[in-house]
Amino acid sequence: RTHDGGAFLAMTTAVVCGLAFLTRPEAGLLFGTIFIDVLYRDRFAAIPKLVPFAIFFGLFVVGVTAWRLWYYHDYVPNTFHAKVGATEAQVMRGLVYVRDFGLVSLAALVPALAGFVFLGRDNHFNWARGGLGLFLVLHTLYVISVGGDVMPAYRFFATVLPLASLFMALSMESLAGTWWRAWLALALAAGHEGWMLKKAPDYQINDIVARWGTIAGKFMKEHYPPNTLIATNTAGSIPYFSQLPTIDMLGLCDRAIAHTVMPHMGNAPAGHEKANGVYVMSRKPDVIHMGSSNGQDTPRFFSDQEVFKSADFKKWYKKQVYDLREFKLIVFERQAEPNPETPASPPKPAPKPSKPAPAKPKEVKKPAPGTPVPAPQKPAPAKPEPAPMTAAPAQEKLQ
Repeated sequence: RTHDGGAFLAMTTAVVCGLAFLTRPEAGLLFGTIFIDVLYRDRFAAIPKLVPFAIFFGLFVVGVTAWRLWYYHDYVPNTFHAKVGATEAQVMRGLVYVRDFGLVSLAALVPALAGFVFLGRDNHFNWARGGLGLFLVLHTLYVISVGGDVMPAYRFFATVLPLASLFMALSMESLAGTWWRAWLALALAAGHEGWMLKKAPDYQINDIVARWGTIAGKFMKEHYPPNTLIATNTAGSIPYFSQLPTIDMLGLCDRAIAHTVMPHMGNAPAGHEKANGVYVMSRKPDVIHMGSSNGQDTPRFFSDQEVFKSADFKKWYKKQVYDLREFKLIVFERQAEPNPETPASPPKPAPKPSKPAPAKPKEVKKPAPGTPVPAPQKPAPAKPEPAPMTAAPAQEKLQ
């Protein structure tokens, strides 16, 4: 901003913002933050710089977007559709994600917030702290809106850590105006480093899913023919090491599943909520691999549940278990002939007829006292039945 580079500086900055946008779509916030900051500081004097800056960045974005539409037929990556919905539960999941990141980075947030307190106390780097702070706030709101992430180590904030570190450094510099501020800044810096060293082993985890997926993928490459179609939820390590055509049942690598509308987005881990069992079964995969990388014989994800309920799955697929030493791999393989139907259970015997309950005697109402009792009526004599009529004898002919 302070360098009088004219259009060249604007073009260079626009290219940097464009490359960041190509890396992650939300990096477009960087362009917006710089634009707002320069316009706020220089007002109308910034127009000669901002016009070429906006033009170069716009050309870059338009070119990238046109290429995405031509190649992917979509504005955003497929993973965006597989992970992001528009529900309140998703926003709450994003808030939890940001809260947990804040607890881990608490020692870094304290000097950053302190920098805001002393933001108006000096003029040096004031604009830098303001612009960086605005960008970090906008980025955090974006992370909340998309529901955070399921992976460890808070990778949604990894892309902005350099800018966040710069913001923290500038904020701590504002604290160093007097001796007590300098010691406070030093203490906060030391506390931040100590905290991060303490938390680092938590994220140096042994990724058992990836390791077992590697073993399972190598086994499938040796065991199945090259044209075997696999349906799995572990669509990273297993397809890579098996080199077999694969259906990603979670939709990260499958357009049809990623665009399937799910009513309860945000209630399960991000990236594990999409499913389309009808579509998966219509592809007639040769092998169905449920659950995680070692496989399961019971459904775990929504994708597994929909496949497991399918009548075609029960008719054509049979469970197979392979001992791979470190674990047992469970898969369901499609059979050439349909599975024999489960024998029908013998009919239940008809219930025995229950004995009819004895009829209750009819209650005879007694007349009230003083009421004359009618005399019993004699039955009318039966009328004699008329004699049956017989046909008259026919007269004989005279000779």
